[in-house]
Amino acid sequence: MDLTLHIGTEKTGSTSIQRFLAKNRARLREAGVLFPLAPGLDNQKALTAIAEEKSEDSALQEIFDIRTKSDLQQFRQDLRQKLRKELREGSCSHVVMSNEHCSSRLRDHSQVDFLRTFLGEFFDRIRILVYIRRQDDFLVSTYSTMVKTGRTNPIHVPSAKGQLRRYDHWDLLSRWADVFGRENIICRKYDRSELVDGDIIKDFGVQAGVPTAPEYERPVMTNESLDAEALEFLRIFNRYYNRTGHRSQLVQALAAISDGPLVTLPEDELVKFMGLFKESNEKVATEYFGGPIEGSDNPLFPARTDRRVRDVYKPLSIDRAVQIAALLWQRDLPPIVEEGPKHEMHKRLTELRAKRAERREDRLEKRKSREAKAKEAKLSEEKS
Repeated sequence: MDLTLHIGTEKTGSTSIQRFLAKNRARLREAGVLFPLAPGLDNQKALTAIAEEKSEDSALQEIFDIRTKSDLQQFRQDLRQKLRKELREGSCSHVVMSNEHCSSRLRDHSQVDFLRTFLGEFFDRIRILVYIRRQDDFLVSTYSTMVKTGRTNPIHVPSAKGQLRRYDHWDLLSRWADVFGRENIICRKYDRSELVDGDIIKDFGVQAGVPTAPEYERPVMTNESLDAEALEFLRIFNRYYNRTGHRSQLVQALAAISDGPLVTLPEDELVKFMGLFKESNEKVATEYFGGPIEGSDNPLFPARTDRRVRDVYKPLSIDRAVQIAALLWQRDLPPIVEEGPKHEMHKRLTELRAKRAERREDRLEKRKSREAKAKEAKLSEEKS
């Protein structure tokens, strides 16, 4: 039995892929492809949760109520039994699983190796499918998502080594290739010009051996893009309000009145940020795509194709903030949808991740402040 494990990365259409698989689970099974329920309904977070080692620092494990090593062992055993039963009853020769947190949270070889050993109990061959995206686009898109889930810090280029590692595609691919074997890694660029028919689901189907013919149901995706001012309004709002359900209402209302430029960073900062990964991206281009591309500002990715108007981040004026509040006041907020435990799990995860990211950034700023004060004190001593 073969497995194709889709590991993201984040912000590369993973939700569309997972919803397609979930909506067509029964039909795919009839076609000989199993998308098992045991790891999760659509986004199969249990795959990452079993491989993380420190339960006290895992938002995913907290969601599954894994508090101790004993809890983790029991969770692993339960998943093992459920998966074995489902695979036996499914009678399919090919299995697909999907969770983008595998790429973002399993940062040590030991964690990836645990997942390989766990899945190796069931499958003769495991292929890893991963989509990668321009780092500057990834950075901006991630910021928007984090604000929608509670983030309060302004957009900026990360500087901490741990944060930068999130954007290093060579580091990610090398880690998974070392464990699963280079021959089992399928790497694709998340760019319309690179995808089959410019479609992430069709491309996934071709790479993973999953049928995606027209008779298969497509997920309905809603686009809640917030312009720069609406996003800044929400970021400030997050400082004073932390109720998840009502924030989703606000995001929908803000999307309805958003018609301005999207947020971005100054071009020189984005260029500098991409420069941090030039050598890494060149390695990926050589190893996975036949060499660096020509006619682009980067050896791995085509030039940015998103032509939507963008505006460099700037603080929101008081007048504009009041104006946005007045526009919201005049609108009927969308009803709070009873979304069930799956959606609550997702919301809780994203909020926990946003809070952890903010704490890391706060610690970094405090450390920089201490270093600056120490340097100033040293200079003062030398002068005296």
